[in-house]
Amino acid sequence: MSAISDITSEIEVRKESILSQCSRYKEEVKQKYEVAPTDRFGLVKITVLFYSLGSSLPRPFFITANDNSQQ
Repeated sequence: MSAISDITSEIEVRKESILSQCSRYKEEVKQKYEVAPTDRFGLVKITVLFYSLGSSLPRPFFITANDNSQQ
């Protein structure tokens, strides 16, 4: 019975060690990624603005174009 109790106590010690390492790692990751990145210069807004203007402005020119060369 002594060998079984020794093994059981060793398993418990290892289990506690692993759990403490996991909780420390989780806390480090949580602290590292808790703060969202900031767009300091507004580059995301400017990029979205240019893409939206570039895709929506040419459309009316092609839709309303008249072919005046046949007159």
